[in-house]
Amino acid sequence: MDNKIKYAVAMFAVTLPTCSFAALDDYVLRRLPASVGNEFVNPAGNVRQFVPTSVNDSGLLAGFRLTHVPESDGGSAGVVGELSYIYDLNSRSYVAKVINDISIVYMGGDSYIGKRLTRDGSNRWQTLRCPISGLVQNQNETWDNPGCQLIDNDLIDDFTVLENFGFRSELYQFANTTTLPTFIGNVATDQGSVFVADIPDQQDTHPNGDEASFYFSDGTSYKFVINDAPVSSLTDGAYRLVQSGSEVKLLSAKHDVSSQANPAFYRTYTVSSSGFELDAETYVGTIDSSGYVSTPLAISVQGSVINTAGYCADFDSCSSPSIGIDMWEEFSSINFTGSSGSAPDIMGSFLGTNGVYSVLGCEQGDQAPCVKAYVMDVNDG
Repeated sequence: MDNKIKYAVAMFAVTLPTCSFAALDDYVLRRLPASVGNEFVNPAGNVRQFVPTSVNDSGLLAGFRLTHVPESDGGSAGVVGELSYIYDLNSRSYVAKVINDISIVYMGGDSYIGKRLTRDGSNRWQTLRCPISGLVQNQNETWDNPGCQLIDNDLIDDFTVLENFGFRSELYQFANTTTLPTFIGNVATDQGSVFVADIPDQQDTHPNGDEASFYFSDGTSYKFVINDAPVSSLTDGAYRLVQSGSEVKLLSAKHDVSSQANPAFYRTYTVSSSGFELDAETYVGTIDSSGYVSTPLAISVQGSVINTAGYCADFDSCSSPSIGIDMWEEFSSINFTGSSGSAPDIMGSFLGTNGVYSVLGCEQGDQAPCVKAYVMDVNDG
């Protein structure tokens, strides 16, 4: 793994102060959900990496632990183990402490979404949808879930296992510990519908761009070229996949990055096995304190939205904020802006159901590894 990837991983290593662990023995410390994001070396000399992913509305926290073999150059020779856990924040107890062979990346209301890297020579990066009710405890106190459904079975590339196992595991480790925790919350639903990108490989090239699929909770799916989708990249404005019953909607908010003075547009799509159908489109010209049309930052599952000019309770009518908030001033007050006073380099942002907005990133000009986490209660201004 190159230094850039190591730095990116390090930026997610957010922990409680070290002093709070002083009285805990090694085993307990490694099992604490609060310690996820840390790296530990096990007795075999392999690195164990703990990563939190998501919390559902019932207070169930999901996360995973990857075990990988380090190389002398700082890279990884391969992922040799992955486990997950589900922890109840209300009772402060585990629902399942060790779930075998899966990395849970999204915790829904009735089901969870997990990833798995096969290590049997098949070169597959798999996506699974598992019912929470399907968890079964084994005699050794680990857990399995026979109810898991394999919904995506992606070939990563065509190199032989020995020649390319390190690369595959580095790709898997990097995506799991950085991209997925900040991305999948916007493109998965509590009911189990989820967007899955196709990892390109040598025999899987697409003349019009890389492909992806929507897997719906009712068992249907839709495969498409990412470049043709309303959202074509992780940094393509603000977006959120929402579901009511069997109906799935995509909320997308962005403006033309080539000219910040251009109006922002807010679009609602119905997503089905037939594709994306535009339902509504609204143009917004609200000017924020930077002097440009406000930049959309995040969308909640209820359709509220926060931009650089403030908070709107209704996605479809965000021509003026319900609560005006100068986000540039807010960022500046905690030294979260770039060195030139510009916006921070946001790695991920999330707007919760209760108006709590969280941002993870670094200042422009900061040297990696670094991390800045910012949380504000939008309702209180």
